Amino acid sequence: MAEFPKVSVVIPAYNVAPYLGETLESVLAQTRQDYEVIVVNDGSQDETAQVAESFRERFAGKLVYLWQENRGLAGARNTAIQAARGEFIALLDGDDTWMPNYLAVMVGRLEADATIDLIFPNALFWGSPKHGGGDYQSILPPNPPVTLERLLLRQSNIFGLATVRRALLLAVSGYDEALRSAEDYDLWMRLLKRGCRFEYTTEPLVRYRYRSNSLSNSGIKHYENKMKALQKVLAVSDLTPAERTAAEREFDDSQATLDWHLYREKLLVKDYAGAAHYLGKANAYRRMLKWSVIRAGLVMAPAFTARFLIERLNDEIMMLNGEAPVRDKTKPRVKS
Repeated sequence: MAEFPKVSVVIPAYNVAPYLGETLESVLAQTRQDYEVIVVNDGSQDETAQVAESFRERFAGKLVYLWQENRGLAGARNTAIQAARGEFIALLDGDDTWMPNYLAVMVGRLEADATIDLIFPNALFWGSPKHGGGDYQSILPPNPPVTLERLLLRQSNIFGLATVRRALLLAVSGYDEALRSAEDYDLWMRLLKRGCRFEYTTEPLVRYRYRSNSLSNSGIKHYENKMKALQKVLAVSDLTPAERTAAEREFDDSQATLDWHLYREKLLVKDYAGAAHYLGKANAYRRMLKWSVIRAGLVMAPAFTARFLIERLNDEIMMLNGEAPVRDKTKPRVKS
């Protein structure tokens, strides 16, 4: 690698041995080749290291492999950003893949317009029981212009595997390693508050793999971290009144969603009093008649109510995992 690459492909890798090969193949298949790829093994306990090393020769000097004790997704990306030599950082996770023209389109747009600071693509869902085959922007549209206020109001949605100018990531000190999820949400908010311009392409350039055990599918941890990110925003002194109102509203909504996830967790471990408590907290914000009825049932007839609820929760979990629910037909089913 005598010449500096134009773009550094950043791949955090934690226990992704079954998927990393496909990810790296998609980088090799890029129509634009002026890149380096930095794989950061974030303390994996599987064969991630062996998979990465098996590609070293094929990348012909373009592959940088780093290992570190587990620091989470934010820590792995920060390590790669510090080691990167490219003008641009292209984000790719160790279980997702790019279309062959990802770098050509994304880096090309940034080179053509110096006022664009970050560009994100559309993506196809891969393996999701609910959205498989669909595209991200049909469900979560970007709705320009992308601003901090519109992000907080969920009017603008950003797909995370973006390409961004490295100098900007360094200027805001990269990702917050105190966040073990929602770290990209936090970064986008800080960049937008700084005045960065976000653009996007409607062309699907990523295949986004759904995994039921991924960080993005862990509701409690995600919303705990999202609320920490929102607390950081609310601590900023120069928020506009509209931004502050939007951040406060999103914080309250996230608290209600967290309480709902805690209700489900308590229900599954048969802590019915705890389940009623958290559902009541969530409903203080949501004000749903159905939730009021369920909470009353958990207080007055917990075992009966829980039997009805848990059956449906188990069905939901199985469907998310791509399985068909199977019922024990010897037991009577509680009718709704």
